[in-house]
Amino acid sequence: MIEPVVQLDEVQGVSFPGFRKRFHEFLFFQITDLNLFRSTLLEIKPNIINSKDTLYAHEQWKLFKDEPEKGPKFIFSSLSFSISGLRILVNEEAKEFKDKAFKIGMKKRSSLIGDPYSPDEDGHYSNWKIGGDRPVDAVISFASDDLDTLTSELDKFKIGIKGINLVHHDKGALIPEAHGHEHFGFADGVSQPALRGMRSDNPSEFITERKFSKIPEFQEIRKDFASPGRTLIWPGHIYFGYNRQSANNPREESSIDSPKGPEWANNGTFMVYRRLKQNVNSFNSFVEQEANRLNINKDFLGAKLVGRWKSGTPISRSPVHDKKIGRDMNNYFGFGFRELPKLPGDSFKLAKPDPDGKVCPLGAHIRKVNPRDEGTDIGAATKTPPKLMLRRGITFDEGQNDKGLLFVAFMSSITKQFEFLMTDWINRTEQPRSEGGHDPILAIGKDKFVNIKIENETHRLDLPGDFVIPTGGEYFFTPSISFLNNHLYSPNQ
Repeated sequence: MIEPVVQLDEVQGVSFPGFRKRFHEFLFFQITDLNLFRSTLLEIKPNIINSKDTLYAHEQWKLFKDEPEKGPKFIFSSLSFSISGLRILVNEEAKEFKDKAFKIGMKKRSSLIGDPYSPDEDGHYSNWKIGGDRPVDAVISFASDDLDTLTSELDKFKIGIKGINLVHHDKGALIPEAHGHEHFGFADGVSQPALRGMRSDNPSEFITERKFSKIPEFQEIRKDFASPGRTLIWPGHIYFGYNRQSANNPREESSIDSPKGPEWANNGTFMVYRRLKQNVNSFNSFVEQEANRLNINKDFLGAKLVGRWKSGTPISRSPVHDKKIGRDMNNYFGFGFRELPKLPGDSFKLAKPDPDGKVCPLGAHIRKVNPRDEGTDIGAATKTPPKLMLRRGITFDEGQNDKGLLFVAFMSSITKQFEFLMTDWINRTEQPRSEGGHDPILAIGKDKFVNIKIENETHRLDLPGDFVIPTGGEYFFTPSISFLNNHLYSPNQ
């Protein structure tokens, strides 16, 4: 199959390959004077990095991985706009976007995606720290592995920038001594889709490295996966200006359903931002209480709810206890009947077919958001990849009562990807598979439950309150480098 060349020098690196830094902070603001904002923004222009340069920076970082103090201290920035921000910049042209959710904004869609109706509840948009009743036009993010470098750059930005009103500042940071884990203790971001596409016309220069062996046993898998568990998706599911997956064949692209928006939207992407507070004590108490009631180990119950042990090992490959299998191998599994060939060097047992959720419950978090190789309410398993997103979130900790995840995800359709997952799968009990219950981690609202099977007996677990509470959020558009050059920076640059 022929995959398109993706213009990596035009895409902002925050979406692909992602900044992947220990610290990632977000400044949300309203634009009060566009001309002042344009002229002073030039100071951070060199830090707004494209995908090509981000990939190169990651390669440089690897050279000094064992001696980071000797390596370069990178600082990356990104810039994204809400619909109100784009109206200030390009006025009527912003209406050319066809995505209804983006044009309306998260506040008016909050109840649709499961957020509380009542202002008396913490998760209601009126109580948000950003978005909701505290609207913003744009967000600038800064990321670095060195906190001193990051803080210095942020201080310079805050002092020098004019023409804006700073609304909120979120400080994301990896958890010390537990990098890659979220506050409930589980490894996060283990499974990500992989972008199809080429860096150039060279047929061997894929933008996402293809890691499967070329031996015959992996011939078919290589057509659908870049590496174990990393489903290949067409760039049109993330970026404007490219085609999405064909409705009839996931290995082919189609222009019929390509993203619709202004011409200048090409190489841009929608960004969903959600500030999610985690009720760690509530979650831990629930797991311990229910484990005692069912007479099982609490870590085992936690793995049932999430679908993975805290190390990231899937319960599908390690049904009884956490074997802590390797990074590639812990994403090499399915839920349906498809048999996978053994990975070279993989000494662990492969996942057995589990269509009824005996090992990994039908309502487990990872199964609700990505059913992998099993059919769902929308059809065959080939219908699932177009629902996937690039997730670039990071944890935050503002004290015992305010810690959680800064959820950041990129996609070309908010309605068909993020909102679909929230409304159709996470917050519904009979989808994507019947009898599963709600997503025990992300579902919001009253009367929630999840079903789990232990020794072939089904147990209903009623979920008390919400373990994750939205405390901010908005829908943004992350434009191309050309858009920033042509529509934003001062013409006197």
